[in-house]
Amino acid sequence: MRFFLLLIICFGFLFGEKISSSYNYSYYPQKGVYENQIFSITILGKNIDQNSSRVFLNTQNALYDNFKIITKKPVIKKAKNDLFFTFYFKANKKSALLDQNIILPPVVIKDKNAKTFILKSLKIPLKKLEVKRGIPFSGVIASKLKVIDYKILPKNSIALKIKAENGNLEDFFLPKTLERKVLYLKRKGSFSEAKFIFHLKKAISHGIDFTYYNNLKQSFSPVTIGGKHTLNTSIKENLNLKPKDSSFLKFKKYTFGFLSVFFLMLFFISKDKFYLWLFGIVVVIFLTFFMPLKKVCVKEGARVYILPIPNSTIGKIINHKGQYTVYHRYKNFSKIEYEDGLIGWVKDEDLCKD
Repeated sequence: MRFFLLLIICFGFLFGEKISSSYNYSYYPQKGVYENQIFSITILGKNIDQNSSRVFLNTQNALYDNFKIITKKPVIKKAKNDLFFTFYFKANKKSALLDQNIILPPVVIKDKNAKTFILKSLKIPLKKLEVKRGIPFSGVIASKLKVIDYKILPKNSIALKIKAENGNLEDFFLPKTLERKVLYLKRKGSFSEAKFIFHLKKAISHGIDFTYYNNLKQSFSPVTIGGKHTLNTSIKENLNLKPKDSSFLKFKKYTFGFLSVFFLMLFFISKDKFYLWLFGIVVVIFLTFFMPLKKVCVKEGARVYILPIPNSTIGKIINHKGQYTVYHRYKNFSKIEYEDGLIGWVKDEDLCKD
């Protein structure tokens, strides 16, 4: 009898050990999270079939005073024979009456044999983000944020379409605004998208600056918006072209390089100086492709246009006076590379002499 009891205990221990070793916390923010921050926890299931078990949160006795559950059902991703179960949460503001830690509910795993295993609840420190005076903080904490569309509206208003990763876009606001209207806000996993209308205190002249806190870099990241027209998806296609890497420019280099060699060979074969003369002209043209490009001084506040036409979309406002390389001229516009890989056109009136 004792042998059978010992055998049952051993089998139970081995089985329980197998379950516990199959499911473990793969990620959670051990150093803590900030107020209003979106964060996640991930459970790793090793050698688990997606249909063999169910993973969920035990929310029966959970306290929601300092956090909010965003996804009650986990986002599941598969990697070979392993599964990753990710739950998303949002931290609330600190309260003097509560513990300054977030106590998350336990994670429950039930397999197809109705066996239950529970991962213990996590305690995550809750912190307050310190924002220095003068920083135009938008209230968003995210691993990535991008303004994908904007439009200047009448009566000092602006419409913004923003996308973020692990970001609390519901708390987004522009500094120095009178009113905010949320047109829509949607979230899918770690990504969220929202559209707002802001009524500003004054008209936009040189763009709008704001920052968000990048929790990966652990620093405030600046964002600048501005202009009079709607940004659209074609901007990427127009701006991400490096003129120095232009395929047409490469074609011209190869063509004149080939012609120079061709005329030189004809000269050696025929001894006709005419081909030597043609060789000289082609070499001069060929060498001009490798000459250093001219630089110009661009004023602070200059507007960078997508196309060299007066009513073109404005893609950027130059924040600091500086020297920029000119790749092409068209009427009263100069094509410059104002950021790594991003080009646009500036008017001659926005160029400075020094």
